[in-house]
Amino acid sequence: MRVAMLTINVYSNYGNVLQKYALYRTLKKFADFVEVLWQHTSGVFIPYQLELERQREGNLRDAVFKSIRQNKLKEFHDANIQTRFDLPYMEDIADEYDFFVVGSDQVWNPEFNIPGKFLDFAPPEKRIAYAASLAVSELPEDIQETYRQKISEMPHVSVREKDGCDLVEKLTGKRPIQVPDPVLLLTADEWREFSKRPTWLNQKIYENGYLLTYFFTGNPPQEVNLLAKKLGLPTVIFA
Repeated sequence: MRVAMLTINVYSNYGNVLQKYALYRTLKKFADFVEVLWQHTSGVFIPYQLELERQREGNLRDAVFKSIRQNKLKEFHDANIQTRFDLPYMEDIADEYDFFVVGSDQVWNPEFNIPGKFLDFAPPEKRIAYAASLAVSELPEDIQETYRQKISEMPHVSVREKDGCDLVEKLTGKRPIQVPDPVLLLTADEWREFSKRPTWLNQKIYENGYLLTYFFTGNPPQEVNLLAKKLGLPTVIFA
């Protein structure tokens, strides 16, 4: 069985790459062949020097960290996720795979332009949405009918957030299954296969446990600090 994945493709976001890897690896447990379809319009890789040049008017320190992170994520992605870049028109590959899976991440966010995000280039029986996220509680009125029609044509639909389930049910009259982000589909041992202690993390903290936080806004909210105190764990802020 051959399966193709359609998702958001970037090298700049931890969550994006990890959810992609987790779903890719999970699908490989059920299919003989799995690969991610990388459309040129869905993401680009900016080389290290160009990224520094692009941000030369901003914070140089942030630009350096962003560039290093991007290169490391690209290295992990390319080593662990089979990806197809040479894509013709999507309709031309509809017969090359037994199933197409769209998800997870914010693939149905109306602000993101992801060609084929409803898999309407393939026969309906080949379309599967896993943990698709809309990231909004309401859709602009001018696209509601498109979303209603396209999602209604998919026989297998699951959504990541409750708000997304509510919205899809409101649009289509049918409630989708709510499922976890694919990173939770892998066991701790599966993640440990390639995990390693970063050089900056204290060995004792690494061995005794810690609470890892990752927020786009920077420092974690007070609730996280209270939880860390309750559990007696140090907090590690991942930037």
